[in-house]
Amino acid sequence: MELAIVIPAYKSQYLNETLLSISKQTDKDFIVYIGDDNSPHNLQEIISPFEDDIKIVYKKFSDNLGSNNLCLHWERCIEMAQNEDWIWLFSDDDLMDENCVSKFKDTLRTTKAAFDLYRFNTKIINAEGGLIHNNILHPQIESADHFAIKRLELSNSSYAVEYIFSRQKYIESGKFVSFPMAWCSDDATWINMGFDKNIFTIPDAYVHWRYSFTNISSALIFDKEKIDASVQYLNWLNKWIVSHLNTDKALRNSYENAKLYWLKHQVKILNRRFGFIEIVKLSSMFKQRLSIPIITSLLLFIDVNYINLQFTIKNMLRIVYKKFK
Repeated sequence: MELAIVIPAYKSQYLNETLLSISKQTDKDFIVYIGDDNSPHNLQEIISPFEDDIKIVYKKFSDNLGSNNLCLHWERCIEMAQNEDWIWLFSDDDLMDENCVSKFKDTLRTTKAAFDLYRFNTKIINAEGGLIHNNILHPQIESADHFAIKRLELSNSSYAVEYIFSRQKYIESGKFVSFPMAWCSDDATWINMGFDKNIFTIPDAYVHWRYSFTNISSALIFDKEKIDASVQYLNWLNKWIVSHLNTDKALRNSYENAKLYWLKHQVKILNRRFGFIEIVKLSSMFKQRLSIPIITSLLLFIDVNYINLQFTIKNMLRIVYKKFK
């Protein structure tokens, strides 16, 4: 029942708070592995005061891998661990309730470790640590296909830091499913890991996910990478559903109905102005890789970017004017 808490670290702003929440665990029978992604900050100075209270293994890598392939950085951080049975991939800015480790171990005993993937319910906090939102509680037991559909329908939340997974299953399933910026990589990985035995929710303890504009999820950047990752994820998910749910027409229909809805949301959350040429190129990519008609894609962009419609039309007219003047 050994537990490794693995932190792929780069940012310094909230690391002290994160380690403080870990050091307050009522059950401290775990090891924290911190992989420094060649941060420009002195992370070791922040980490050192906690070494007398919790077991910490720290390593500063010579290269910054996370900016090119975040999943590979996650994996090399996990490789720091010493063959613990369970892995909790945490972050350098989120928090955990003081009973999270003890509740995980209690749940592991009561379920007789019958699941490969366990998770906590979550709350969203702001940069100052104040509560923004209590997320909807997860089902106690959820199948991977139900999880996938609900994520597409945007009816449940999911953050990488809320999951604890079996090392054996992690290796058997091929580790992390890699997409650009690791966007959607966690969802795909949990679908892989949870298919055989479902996902079990640990009761009465929460992980606090920080919305701070310093993480990829809330940062107003990487928009093109996120769209590319979204397309790759839908391609991956389509193949997964065909191979795992080929006989379940109802679930496959649910997926098809949710696919465009989810993609529309991905476009909507991006916070930059796409020019007309960019929109045409993206629509062409959607047609080629997702079999979505170009006219549907164009209408999708116009619909979710209605504030920028005037900007887009001006660009289009400018291009036409240059061509025919």
